[in-house]
Amino acid sequence: MKITRMQILSGLVVPALFMGMNAFAQLGTATTVAPVERKAPATAEKTVIDSRIDRLSKQLNLTAEQQAAIRPIMEDEVNKLKELRKKTGLNATERRAKLHELRQDTSNKMRSVLTEEQRQKYESYRKELRERYQKRISNSPAK
Repeated sequence: MKITRMQILSGLVVPALFMGMNAFAQLGTATTVAPVERKAPATAEKTVIDSRIDRLSKQLNLTAEQQAAIRPIMEDEVNKLKELRKKTGLNATERRAKLHELRQDTSNKMRSVLTEEQRQKYESYRKELRERYQKRISNSPAK
């Protein structure tokens, strides 16, 4: 059986064309934007709260009871932050003052759950966070 040049070329070109079309089709799907899966806001908030509780648990050696007591405090803070964001009639100074008041209220509630030793660690932790924030603000370019 004699194989002609045309048969060889057909045997090589046709599969190459199909592979090229397949690759092009895959490329086309890769460049289209797939819908982004977003977590429901409540789920995202829970994740933030969970990570904050985990971080505090490691820093302060919280008991399970303390973690359970802190969760509603943080959930309340998140809800109040949402309300604050919705208020459009506040200028920047008023908004900052409300935010500071909210953070102080949350910290006071948190302190009531902690032991004396944990309170000291908590204050040290908050001080460290404030210092990092101030350093970040001072290093940011002026607007």
